[in-house]
Amino acid sequence: FKDMKLTSLNLYYCLFLTGDIEVFKGMPLHNLMLSSCVELTGNTLLLAACPDLTELEVDGTKILMPVSIEDQHASVQELSGDTLTQDTYEMEGNKTKSVFFQFITLDSNASLVQRWVKAKPWLAESPSDDNNIPVQVASSTCREVFADRLYFMGRFELDPGHPEHRSTTSVVLRA
Repeated sequence: FKDMKLTSLNLYYCLFLTGDIEVFKGMPLHNLMLSSCVELTGNTLLLAACPDLTELEVDGTKILMPVSIEDQHASVQELSGDTLTQDTYEMEGNKTKSVFFQFITLDSNASLVQRWVKAKPWLAESPSDDNNIPVQVASSTCREVFADRLYFMGRFELDPGHPEHRSTTSVVLRA
């Protein structure tokens, strides 16, 4: 499927179709109909890299859908666009924030998360409604994305205070 330029795919009632829906990741799909494909598995959050996906049917499958496709699509658009502000994102109950914290639990979303965090560095430090920062709940691959953004050399958290020493050739900071 990956090399095909499909925008709509109807596999309704393909009873013997097996595998994980991750194979559809990154395809330019608008519509994906998988209802009653009883052997298909996966999590719809894996399809975050399908920014045009607006219609998805997974009734009668083993596929998990923790977020409606409408909320997922809107969140991906908001995270990928340039209108999302830190103040709006950090409002309690923001759906995009909730969806983002679900996206980062899947290793396969790491490249997408990396693009979002590069464009909006504050995402790496903005807490969830439960007061967790992304690095605390992220999958191992996504955690590396956040560690690279948050820590010096991906490991040391620098003290935001004033430098201990400053000269023309160096700066000494507390870690």
